[in-house]
Amino acid sequence: MYEGTPHKRKDGRWELMITIGRHEDGRFKRKSFYGKKEREVIHKKDEWLRNYNINQNTKADPLDGTEAFDVWADRWLEIKKGTVRPYTYENTYRTRVGKYLKPYFGHRPIAAITQSDIQVFFLKHKHLSEALLKTLKTILKNMFELAIVNDLCIKNPVTGIKLKSIKAKSEKTALNEAQQKKAIEWAIANRQYDVLAVIKTGMRRGELLGLRWSDINFDQKYIHVCQSMCDGIEKGDKPDMKLKSQSSDRYIPVDDELLKYLSDIPHTSDKVFPYCSARAYGTHICRVLKRMSKECELPYVTLHELRHTYGTVLREKGVDIYTIQKLLGHSSVDVTAKIYVHNDIDVLRQAMRL
Repeated sequence: MYEGTPHKRKDGRWELMITIGRHEDGRFKRKSFYGKKEREVIHKKDEWLRNYNINQNTKADPLDGTEAFDVWADRWLEIKKGTVRPYTYENTYRTRVGKYLKPYFGHRPIAAITQSDIQVFFLKHKHLSEALLKTLKTILKNMFELAIVNDLCIKNPVTGIKLKSIKAKSEKTALNEAQQKKAIEWAIANRQYDVLAVIKTGMRRGELLGLRWSDINFDQKYIHVCQSMCDGIEKGDKPDMKLKSQSSDRYIPVDDELLKYLSDIPHTSDKVFPYCSARAYGTHICRVLKRMSKECELPYVTLHELRHTYGTVLREKGVDIYTIQKLLGHSSVDVTAKIYVHNDIDVLRQAMRL
């Protein structure tokens, strides 16, 4: 391996070129490092050489100056692990990289994957939902962006990729106002005040489990959503209590009925609903909601669909989309509008006062 001397280019950048082998036709195979300062290109070269020595035992050819996709995917996941919540890392990133991306791209060198390769991947997976395809595209784009920064490839092959899903979109079930009233009556009669709280506030499951007595203002009649319980990756991990996003921190006005029944709950913990894990609560609430559906002759709804019901009923009552966004804690009004703005003739007629 031959190393040249750093030199300043006409465009003001520094360049350092090294020879890393020969092509099959005998021509030298070279790699260049660029930076704003001389020490920057030397640092990049040293970092690459460290990876070069490590990668001699990987499935990629070390002389390509790159890594195999599956090797880079594992490294990328390790980097991602420290930047997102454990539950998000496990279910959004690690699971999907392992299930869809690593098996498909396998041992192929990062630098050898082209835009057409990425497009073919998405065409072969068009049976997946549009939401999942968008997630996979985001993951791949991020992986290649970081690969560029680490000099493993020179451009991002995910740029310009088109997505098409042939999977029918599943509509969320939402109770109408009359059905919502029946669900409220059942929740009160059966002392299922967690169900009552979601119907009347639209809180997410984690937010419900993170709710403390100190977050409820009984005098001014509001709930402050300021933490959310999320399970760790491994069983027995301490729950993560961070909110999903900054916009999730919000104040929700509540009525006297909810406050009355919440005050009936025994204060055995600083938490209003003291479950040890979101996973255990999920199993429990699924059984409860199936029983409610059967006894009230209502469509079966999940806890998240009760949250959806809260937003839907507000919209049917004429509440503006910006208020619904704040109450539900969506990151933007676009998210809310996509879910709750429908060309329902009755809603339109009511808005036009016809």
